Amino acid sequence: MLMRQGEPSLSLYVILSGRVRVDRTTDSGTTMMLAELGPDEIVGEMGVLDAEPRTATVTAVADTETLELRASALAIALLESPAVSAGLLRLLSRRLRTTDELIDRISQDRRSGR
Repeated sequence: MLMRQGEPSLSLYVILSGRVRVDRTTDSGTTMMLAELGPDEIVGEMGVLDAEPRTATVTAVADTETLELRASALAIALLESPAVSAGLLRLLSRRLRTTDELIDRISQDRRSGR
């Protein structure tokens, strides 16, 4: 397990190899898979950026190697490199779009009785 929902967010991880599964457990106890991520993807960025607890649990589903980037190192990289800032903004935008699509699918499933 790379990170657990509710834990403090002290760093993000770049996946160098392998695969991880991202799960979120609702207040009612239902667990939903949000994503499966692989090499060159980042996980744990939300909590590092807003200093809030982890919003999901991330578990390796294959042998996985990651690079840990602490919040303080990320802050320096964002200040010193507009390209890093732009890349992280693109990532967050994609993640928000994916979440919107997931909400749409759940809503459609509920309307159709699935």
